Amino acid sequence: MNASYAIEGNLALALPAAQPASDPKPHFVVVSVGKTQPAFLRVHQGGFVQHARIRHVLMFGIVFAVLAATCVTLALRFEFHAAAIANATYERIEVHSGDSLWGIAEDHGIDGLTTADVVEAIRQRNDLSSGSLNPGQMLSVPAVAR
Repeated sequence: MNASYAIEGNLALALPAAQPASDPKPHFVVVSVGKTQPAFLRVHQGGFVQHARIRHVLMFGIVFAVLAATCVTLALRFEFHAAAIANATYERIEVHSGDSLWGIAEDHGIDGLTTADVVEAIRQRNDLSSGSLNPGQMLSVPAVAR
């Protein structure tokens, strides 16, 4: 058996001596742990490593794009909430027995904000450390459109 062998690192290639007449192009056989798999190879330095790097760069780019889009979305949402709260008109009301901060927020909603967002806005505007209210307490709340 007359064959040509090439070994570099952990890659072994063998060029069989006898080529079929129907296949004028020589081809290499990849030799790996005693098994052979024919493959037409165009050997160029770092080919396999370059493909892995391209995949890694693409994956990094996708992850970066998703994170950037998430940050932009959150920033825009924050700006929208801040603008909606700042542009709302406020009125003073008196807390009655049985009133809750959630119920007041539902009755005095701000367009585009959830009830939870309005509760937080009322708490911040009135410097409330908890959601507890006392009858007779005065609160500044978003004005109801009449």
